[in-house]
Amino acid sequence: MNKSIAIIAIHGWQGDKTSLQPLTNSIGENNIKWFLPQGPYSAKEKGFSWYGGSTETKWEMDLSFDLMNQVVSKASDQFSKKDIYFLGFSQGAVFTFHYIVKGTDTFGGAIPIAGFVPNKYRFESKGFIQKNETPFLILHGTEDTIVRPEGSKIMHSILDNSGFDSNLVIYKGGHKIRLSTIKHIKSFIFK
Repeated sequence: MNKSIAIIAIHGWQGDKTSLQPLTNSIGENNIKWFLPQGPYSAKEKGFSWYGGSTETKWEMDLSFDLMNQVVSKASDQFSKKDIYFLGFSQGAVFTFHYIVKGTDTFGGAIPIAGFVPNKYRFESKGFIQKNETPFLILHGTEDTIVRPEGSKIMHSILDNSGFDSNLVIYKGGHKIRLSTIKHIKSFIFK
């Protein structure tokens, strides 16, 4: 565990830039530089979102892509892209999936936790092709009633069928990042 890396931690719906702060302490490595951006859209009742709009008005994520490009640029000033990792929880996992599969840059890895694939037909079509070599570690709790584990299973299947290196770990737990998942995260980023 002697290499230095950057982790861009992407919060879930109604979260903010402090939502994943406890995770930084749980992982507890001194050689990790954390970037904790905040979704640019209001989540209405409270907090922030990575997607704006609605099903009726169409979902948009242009501001999120612009923000993430700025965060990646800042991280790239200090780290090579192969040493930059994305970790997204819930809606942040969905955005992590979107950001990586739509881009051409290869990063060290992507870790979507408790996510799903909206409009999966877009990613199962002949037009969806692997554009980079970023590996994925997908994590999901068996008792998650907010986002069912099937969402991550679909994400894994889509990635696997498209040629991405994708690993799926289903663990005991609900819609949370459990301490037991830390060993999987560390093993993936410090392989």
